[in-house]
Amino acid sequence: MIGDDYQTYISLLSSAQDSAGISVWTYYLMLNHLHLLVIPVHNDNLVVFFRH
Repeated sequence: MIGDDYQTYISLLSSAQDSAGISVWTYYLMLNHLHLLVIPVHNDNLVVFFRH
């Protein structure tokens, strides 16, 4: 079950990065939180990404 949740989240993350114009350099998914290193193409793209 947890593995399926992680796969779903990775899929959503990929979709969000494409539509928001950011690059995800690395991520670390944990049971109750995550760590992201993202680089926006333009300054306002990071706001768009986190609204997804």
